[in-house]
Amino acid sequence: MFLTFRHRGLALQTRRLQQCATRYASSSVANHERTPVKPYYITTPIFYPNAVPHIGHLYTLVVGDVFARYRRLVEPGREVKFLVGTDEHGMKIQQAAAKAEVEVSKFCDDLSQVFKVCADDFTGMSLLTVL
Repeated sequence: MFLTFRHRGLALQTRRLQQCATRYASSSVANHERTPVKPYYITTPIFYPNAVPHIGHLYTLVVGDVFARYRRLVEPGREVKFLVGTDEHGMKIQQAAAKAEVEVSKFCDDLSQVFKVCADDFTGMSLLTVL
């Protein structure tokens, strides 16, 4: 599989990442006994669901997803957790719900679901757990 991610003229090729991961896995550093390793956490900014997702949200999802996939290639035995969420508190959300003439909790639930669908569609995996 060969994918290229482009951002401002820079290319990150997954084939190179896979080669690095293969070299690392076969090295003596990767094969010696180690103590249990903590999970590797990657987070995005907490999104405010006062409006539909925009390109800024997608950008942070792309960057976080690239880091998560890279870490899984480099350290296949290590647990990688990619955390994404929404902050459903604040005056802007209350004002947006009032403007839409919807209860605040329903407004937040609906928009959080939109964020979840967008993230899942983009990455092809379930990123968000709506609580």
